Amino acid sequence: MDLSRIREELCQMRRQILRQRKEIRKLQLAGVSTAAAEELMARMKSRVVELREERVRQAEEQRRQDPALAKARKRPFERR
Repeated sequence: MDLSRIREELCQMRRQILRQRKEIRKLQLAGVSTAAAEELMARMKSRVVELREERVRQAEEQRRQDPALAKARKRPFERR
């Protein structure tokens, strides 16, 4: 999976987690059991952690392959 695809999937998963949290709150207010929904959210969060690790690994690999990217990252951030 390429770096841009991982970033897209991370954004999508984060949005899904936010929606899931809202749904869990609604269920809790209604007095309905949320165990299954909470288990799903735990799986979603673990997937996000995996994707973050993969993103970092690929970004480092990309910097090693392209010295220009490594130099660009080392420069201090300049505000305009």
